[in-house]
Amino acid sequence: MYVKTFYLRAKTCLTLLLVALCSLPSFADVTLDQLEFTLNNDGTGYTVRKKEGATLEGALTIPEIYNGLPITEIGISAFYGCKKITEIVIPNSVTSIGNGAFDSCSSLSKINIPNSVTSIGDWAFGVCTSLSEINIPNS
Repeated sequence: MYVKTFYLRAKTCLTLLLVALCSLPSFADVTLDQLEFTLNNDGTGYTVRKKEGATLEGALTIPEIYNGLPITEIGISAFYGCKKITEIVIPNSVTSIGNGAFDSCSSLSKINIPNSVTSIGDWAFGVCTSLSEINIPNS
């Protein structure tokens, strides 16, 4: 009797533990559906920014291609105030980073800017208080 009761209690506790663990928020990287893409005026590429209302956290990898065209710009204030972004990967298709693009991303610690980037706007990385590694091309 004692063994059966112990087994049932242990099984119940394990089930409750699994339910609790499955209910915890996940800390996944930024996904494509959290981003917004706007066709540039010349129709040859897209500008990327965070989708209105999206909460971004973890690593942000900007895709190189969207709808068959390159992502060429990171918009003005595109990711302003995204306090939980920790790392940014920018593809070689990007040529411009807008003013304040990553301003106030206080958890951002690492970014590599590819050689394709020829313009970085004012305050693009303002108030990024955790930024400890940034690689900027010679151009």
